[in-house]
Amino acid sequence: MKALCIITFLFLGITLHTHAQSFDSLAWQKHFKTADSLMQKRAFAASLPYYEKALKTSSSNTEAFLTTRNGLGRAMSFLKPRAESEKYLLENVQLCQKKGEQSSFYSTALHNLGTFYLPVGVGNLPEMSEKYLKEAATLRKQNLGEKHLDYANTLNSLAILYRSLGKYSLSEQMYRESADIRKTALGPNHPEYLITLNNWAVLNVDMRNYDLAEDLYIKVLAAREKVLGPKHPDYAASLNNLAVLYNLSKKHSLAIETYQKSSLVSKEAFGEKRPEYASVLNNLALLYYELGRYHAAEELLKQALKIRKEALGSKHPDYAASLNNLALLRRETGHYKEALALSKESLGIYEAIFGKKHASYAQVLNTMAAMYGLANQSDSSWVMHQAAKDWALMQVLVQFPALTEAQKESFYFLKLKKYLRDYNTYAFSQNPKLYSGFLYDFQLSTKALLMQSAQKSRKRILASGDSTLVAQYGKWLDIKYQTIRALELGNEERKKRNIHLDSLLETTEILEKQLIQKSQAFEKLTEHKTVRWQDVQAKLKTGQAAVEMVRFKKFGVVKTVQDTSGGRSAEYPFYAYTDSVFYAALIIKKNSSQPEVVLLNNGKELEDKYLKYYQNSIENELADENSYREFWQPIAEALGNTKKIFFSPDGVYAQLSLNVLQNPKTKKYIFEELEVHTVTNTKDLLGFGKQSNPNKTASLLGFPLYDLNKADAQGLASVNRRALSDDERALTANFQSVQLLPGTKTEIETIGSTLIANNYDLTVNISELASEENIKKVNNPKILHIATHGFFIDEQNEQTNPMLRSGLLLAGCTNYAQAKNKPDTEDGVLTAAEAMNLNLDQTDLVVLSACETGLGASQAGEGVYGLQRAFCIAGAKTVVMSMWKVDDVVTQKLMTSFYAHYAQSGLVREAFRKAQDEVRKKYPQPYYWGAFVMTGE
Repeated sequence: MKALCIITFLFLGITLHTHAQSFDSLAWQKHFKTADSLMQKRAFAASLPYYEKALKTSSSNTEAFLTTRNGLGRAMSFLKPRAESEKYLLENVQLCQKKGEQSSFYSTALHNLGTFYLPVGVGNLPEMSEKYLKEAATLRKQNLGEKHLDYANTLNSLAILYRSLGKYSLSEQMYRESADIRKTALGPNHPEYLITLNNWAVLNVDMRNYDLAEDLYIKVLAAREKVLGPKHPDYAASLNNLAVLYNLSKKHSLAIETYQKSSLVSKEAFGEKRPEYASVLNNLALLYYELGRYHAAEELLKQALKIRKEALGSKHPDYAASLNNLALLRRETGHYKEALALSKESLGIYEAIFGKKHASYAQVLNTMAAMYGLANQSDSSWVMHQAAKDWALMQVLVQFPALTEAQKESFYFLKLKKYLRDYNTYAFSQNPKLYSGFLYDFQLSTKALLMQSAQKSRKRILASGDSTLVAQYGKWLDIKYQTIRALELGNEERKKRNIHLDSLLETTEILEKQLIQKSQAFEKLTEHKTVRWQDVQAKLKTGQAAVEMVRFKKFGVVKTVQDTSGGRSAEYPFYAYTDSVFYAALIIKKNSSQPEVVLLNNGKELEDKYLKYYQNSIENELADENSYREFWQPIAEALGNTKKIFFSPDGVYAQLSLNVLQNPKTKKYIFEELEVHTVTNTKDLLGFGKQSNPNKTASLLGFPLYDLNKADAQGLASVNRRALSDDERALTANFQSVQLLPGTKTEIETIGSTLIANNYDLTVNISELASEENIKKVNNPKILHIATHGFFIDEQNEQTNPMLRSGLLLAGCTNYAQAKNKPDTEDGVLTAAEAMNLNLDQTDLVVLSACETGLGASQAGEGVYGLQRAFCIAGAKTVVMSMWKVDDVVTQKLMTSFYAHYAQSGLVREAFRKAQDEVRKKYPQPYYWGAFVMTGE
């Protein structure tokens, strides 16, 4: 259903100039004041004729003329087609600029254009909105002062912009400043100040700070009732917003009560034929829909639809939204033919207004795809799913290059992923064998999309040959490190050090945007080449296969809704994504005419029951009689006599070491029967073998002295390079006690001797030198080897970035953790968030010789957020990581054997398999030899 409408206010800020003019000043003032008054009441259509009359009574290029044009432009932006409004507002900027860039006319024109481009409006160009609003804010602050109401007005618009972009910290900063100015200048009950408080409450709703939002809404509501009266439009809007909040807070009784009161007030304040009244009816209908009161919801939606058609016309986006809302409701009650007719009309309106590239158009496409599916019109459903998917992928191509890393992630998960998820689910649920080629191509386009986008941006900058750009990139990385350190410190420590996190975040973003703009000049057209499954197949040799694992959920009936709102009881099925989890293996062989599909319908059991069984078997060195059968046997049957696979995991498969699964028939491990080459995405094959660091350089770091005051390691017994115990599972500043790993010292020394004997130029950091500072100085060695404790803090409800919950412990980490007054140094903990900024773009191999370095927060389709992801983004071609806690002595033997073979042959995967096989023969249990997994080239 269409999202609930929370009303955000844009104070219009039209300044009335009354300088003496050589025209009918009285007539102009009369018409302009009338128009301005109607605008303040948001009666935009009614204001237009008065603005036009005022324009006719003013002389060209006079102050009155420019003031009127600014007002008329703002009114048009709410009513006229986008192109017409944009053209008029741009002309205003040019005309007002002739009066001088220091004039209030010019800053007002900039403000109006920036507000038009807000994502919440018709303009919907956030970058342009920020450009013009920032310029307006700078001029107003400079010319009018930082306490002026016009400056506060622009801050309010900037706050709305940043809120819509998910930049909540910046948005709150703008609201605070705007509120302070308005409160000081106008008083705590003035309508303008209350507008800022209202919008601030909307921000807190977005941030899920419902209690604070409720306090603000109630405060604004009481003040508006006192100052404006209970029949004022602003009071009605406050009631609507409070009702939306109650709905989101699941206080449904309060929500219904408040909506009903809001509808009565809105009806009286706006009139029963106004779109504002229709919005309240629409919101109450959506609440009834959510509660299964379909009949009551339908009556309100029909009423809102009628009002919007009469008030706005049948070509308005709000009317299109009502059509689609009604279509969704008719779908739920099984009236597919009528629902499709309504959605088709809605789609046509959006296309006429916005074109096919707009999000609203794509949303209806996706709605219709589901409707056709429920109506058993599979061909039409497939066409719609394809179109919606193509729209989402086009957004990646068009939008991603101009977005920061944080913006990409937000845009992907909030705006795009639902279309990609729905496409995947439909194709697998309907006829995966028929669609297998499309599905494989889809994985190549979307799997690990965010990670690969980050890799591409980094490579483009470093390969640009522009020394200024590369230096600027280095500066950005420095600020990023400072920002991550500030995040790790926590609120209290930041206050002590007078560190302003908001300022750091803003500086980081500004630098990143500058980098994006400059680096785009070096982007090659070949970077947009679409990869097909046939391209991957062409890289395979006889006896090889490529396997893409895909996790998806089933769409279907999740419950039955009993509706009694129509005076009789009726039951309807409610469709949504169920709890059922499925996995699919898409397999390409050298002779495949189409990718093969293997469906596993027990995904939920795999992720719970069988994963626990597998982990328990490994940890307690027990025979595993089930894992091969459940996780692998159907895939093995499809692979047949295949000898080597390029395997791209997803979901639970990213938590397995496939090599240790034992075939119950042959009593052999997968390691013995099949060579598994793990990759992030099988399209990575296309880039294999293109580049290798010719310099024989290696950086080895290990045996950190976690407590620099206890440096004596003599006589220490061998221990597990284990996971953290429960009492150690805190955020990264709280590692109070960490056990030394004597085996890592021997490991580093032995590996170092092997590499020196093979003419490697070596940098070694052990003991107190195995520090965070030194690892951050690493500069593109061919090999980076790190031997220490690793960790992943698995907190499902933790809001902390998962890249801050995964990392490596280094020298001095316990000293930092124990210090009451934290020193201004590194904390001795290299988090994944920091590791992703290391300089490893020419590094062939990274070995993380520590426990659980392969773990992290799993995100279906995007991989694991943790150390593996970090080192891949940092540029490493191949990463070796562990899937569970590892024995210190056995790990030392594995690593020294691996480097001995690698130094001789230069074949990293062959050397790693030989080392694992040697260890397996001495220590047969998978716990000892199978923990480490190699991913990448």
